[in-house]
Amino acid sequence: MADKIVKVAAALIIKDGRALLTRRKEGKFAGKWELPGGKLELGENAQQACVREIHEELGLSLTDLKEICLYEYQYPDFKLEMTVFAAPWPQGTEPHLQVHDAYACAGADELPNFAWLPADFALVPKLQHYLRTAI
Repeated sequence: MADKIVKVAAALIIKDGRALLTRRKEGKFAGKWELPGGKLELGENAQQACVREIHEELGLSLTDLKEICLYEYQYPDFKLEMTVFAAPWPQGTEPHLQVHDAYACAGADELPNFAWLPADFALVPKLQHYLRTAI
C-alpha cells in the first residue's frame, strides 16, 4: 500500500533578518516549533495555500512570496511534501495566534535551539543559509 502523501505550504516570514516561528498547542506535536503554514486545499497551489493559511492562523497578509524549496519528509505514517516560501513580515502588524500557543523571532544562529517538529528540524540548515544570504 502506498504511503499517504500530505501536501503543505509553509512560510519563512522575515523581519530584520529574523524568522517567525510558531509553537503548536494541540495534538501529537503539541509544544513543538514549526514554520507556520498548513495543508493545501482542493484546487489550491502551494502559494495560494500559504497565503490563506498564514492569514487564517496568524492574521497576517503575506505578499512578495519567494519559493525557497520543495522538501519531502517521511513520517512513520505519511509522507510530507512541504513547499517553503520566504516572505517579508507585513509592516506594522503583529501575529494573532489562532492555532498556536506561542511565537518567537529567531536569527539564523538561534534556529537549532528550538524543539522543532521533525520535518521542520531537518530544514534548519536550509533556513539558516537563507536567512544569512537574503537581502
